[in-house]
Amino acid sequence: MQLLRNNRKLVRIILLLLYCIPFSFMAVYGDATRGTMLFYAVMIAGFACLCAVSIISGNALIVLIGNILSLASSYLFALILRLDPMAWYFKPVTSHIMILINSIVLFVIQGIAVGVCLWVKRRK
Repeated sequence: MQLLRNNRKLVRIILLLLYCIPFSFMAVYGDATRGTMLFYAVMIAGFACLCAVSIISGNALIVLIGNILSLASSYLFALILRLDPMAWYFKPVTSHIMILINSIVLFVIQGIAVGVCLWVKRRK
């Protein structure tokens, strides 16, 4: 814990780099191509770990910036790899909108977690 707090700049850089992993893209792509929900679990676990480390290290702002980076990288991967809209699979939405929905839902959950942790910290 102390190591995370002492090297805040290094931790911020590493967290931002890890947030650039296109978790939402991998989940949607894995669901569409492999037909398994396992990739959504990986996405949730990845975001949960990154959010927890951000909160523990005192870098709550990284959660906001990181989620924006993750959404951007996921959408960029979908465009670069020419991920078809796959409206037939994700009815009534397309795969691109599904990436956006995943990112927004996870951002809201992480925002609530950060808010609660900051509130608890102030109460102490």
